[in-house]
Amino acid sequence: MILKIIYKRKKWFGLVPTFFHSALEVDYNGKTERIGFYEKFGHIWPLSLLIPLPGEIRKETGEGYSFIISKDEKKIKRVLELAKSKKYRWRVYHALFRNCFHWRNLILEEAGIKHPRGDWFFRVS
Repeated sequence: MILKIIYKRKKWFGLVPTFFHSALEVDYNGKTERIGFYEKFGHIWPLSLLIPLPGEIRKETGEGYSFIISKDEKKIKRVLELAKSKKYRWRVYHALFRNCFHWRNLILEEAGIKHPRGDWFFRVS
């Protein structure tokens, strides 16, 4: 089992490059599962800088820059459990206080995995 963090450059209306998005990727038994937290209506995400908007957990598609964060099978299984649990099925997204990086970091902390610091504004590469 391998746990990775993925970074992707999101585009507004599919055209304008915007922020980096972070998600979790787990490779196990020949399968890959990617999960991330999003603002539900992607085209209005800039409003989330001012007000909370509806959020949702989604399966990730496509590729992005990634790096391995853990190979500890027990901790990785815990990450998968937490990512699918009610506790982390957040319904509110706010760009500054409750975004994909917050979601990811809280899950990793609870699973006992040290998460990257400072990657919210400056992507680790």
